[in-house]
Formats: sequence, C-alpha cells, structure tokens
Amino acid sequence: MANDPNQESYVRRVLEETREYERRLREDNESLRELVATLECERIALRKRVEELEAGVTQQLTEMSTLRERLTAQVNANLKSTEQQLAIEQQNTNLANLYVASYRLNGALDRAEIVDAIREIVINLVGCEEFALLEPDHGGAWKVCSSMGLPEDFLARMATPESPLAGHLESRRLHVTDPAVLSVDELDLSRPTACVVMSVGDEAVGAVAMYRLLPQKSGIEPLDREIFDLLAANAAMALYRVKLQEQVKGVQ
Repeated sequence: MANDPNQESYVRRVLEETREYERRLREDNESLRELVATLECERIALRKRVEELEAGVTQQLTEMSTLRERLTAQVNANLKSTEQQLAIEQQNTNLANLYVASYRLNGALDRAEIVDAIREIVINLVGCEEFALLEPDHGGAWKVCSSMGLPEDFLARMATPESPLAGHLESRRLHVTDPAVLSVDELDLSRPTACVVMSVGDEAVGAVAMYRLLPQKSGIEPLDREIFDLLAANAAMALYRVKLQEQVKGVQ
C-alpha cells in the first residue's frame, strides 16, 4: 500500500513544528538562565550594598552615641561648674551678710541698737519671724525684752521658772530642734527651733528663743549654726559692753 502524501506532509509539518517549539523553548530557557544569573548578580550586589549601608548606619550610630556621651559629659561638667560658681557666690553672700551683721553688733552704741541688730539677724538671716529676746534681771530670773510674732500669753509663760524653756536658758548651751519647727507646726513652748544663750564667761547677758521658721525654710542649715555662734559671741560681747557702760553711768 502506497504512502499517503498528505499523511507524510502532515507528519513532516508536525516534526518541523516540534523542532521549532523545542528551539524556542531552548531559547526561552537560555534567556531565563541569563535572567536568573543577572538577578543573582543584582541580588548579591544589593546584598553587599545593604551590608555596606548597615555598616555605615552602625558606624553613624556609634559616632552619635559617642557624641551624645561627650555632650552629656560636657553638659554635666557645665552644670557642676555652674553649681560650684553659684555655691561660691552664695558663700560670698553669706560671708558678706555675716560680716555686716558682726560689724553692726560690734558697732552698736546702746542696747536698743543691739536689740534691733539681733532682730534683723533672726528675721533676715535665719528666716524666723516668731521669736523672743530675753535677758536676765538682777535676781537671776529671765524676762522678755523684745519679741515678734508670739502671742502675749505665750510670752507671759516663757520666762517663768517652771517654763520648759527655763532648762535651755539655765544650761547656757545652744539648743537646736531637729527637725526644725516649721510654719505649719503648732507652737510649743518646750520646743523652740533654736535657743541661743549669750554669755560672757560665766555670766549670761541675754538669750534668743526662735520658734516657727518661714515657709521657704526647710530646716536649720549650716549657715544658721554659724549665725547662732555669731549671736552667742558677738551679740554677747555687745550686750556685755553696754551693760558695763550702763553700770559706769550708774556709778557716776
């Protein structure tokens, strides 16, 4: 039986189309391999760039952290320097105030001027507007000679022999309450913030009993104790000097 020409032509066409399909498939595969290779190169390049950027960011963060630490250290140093400067200025102010107070006490010519100087020291330097100045009378008892901010009945009980304050006065030692009596606390005759007895040798010439402090005062500070020492020494000498002058005038 003879071959059918149409069948042979069909088979040939199918083979040719198959070979053409295979050729195009190989070309597509080659293009895909090239594309994959290109993409892999780009991925590697991008990965390398990312690593470089990450390294740069890490370095920048490290530098920023170092700069932040240096800046913080500089700020702290500046704050410390400012605090030291303010402390020195405050110390100079305190010394100036103490000098002025001492000068005024030493330069006082009469009892009234001394009393005014003591009142100013207690009010402006210590920060207390509830206090009493006491002095011993000829019989050895104490009497209030000047006061501020304390009620009359309180003052009347203050200098009596049975008063709780009498023990502080008789001891002739500095008495300081810790913590201090603040403005919100109730007045208590037995609990002054400070009781400064001014004496020369064995002779007491005066005393200051201070009670509630001003609201801005948080307590007794080291400067306050220096002021108490000033009162105990300079004010005592000033009062003793005036007392001697009064005795001389009495004799004359």
